[in-house]
Amino acid sequence: MKSAKYNFRRKENKEKTVYKLVMYPREGSGIKGAYNNSKGNRVVVIYGYYNKLDYGLQMLRNMVQRHREKLNLAMIYAKPNLNPNQTDFSEIIEKFTN
Repeated sequence: MKSAKYNFRRKENKEKTVYKLVMYPREGSGIKGAYNNSKGNRVVVIYGYYNKLDYGLQMLRNMVQRHREKLNLAMIYAKPNLNPNQTDFSEIIEKFTN
């Protein structure tokens, strides 16, 4: 699983992203790429792209389903109107809890 810092190596990918998956793994889950956010929670962030088959919305959903037993919480955010020119991910599309 790639974390956010590896997902944005190319500048064009950063400009095309419209989805953001934030996963909160359980302790001892073995999920790599997790880091502590500003609130002190361990998180994994993966970005999704609008018209990319490998990292679109369905891929993010599949990733949550695959790792569901290892997660406390997962949320998929989107930019307003799926516009890649927006700066923030303000809309919550889906929320998965265990």
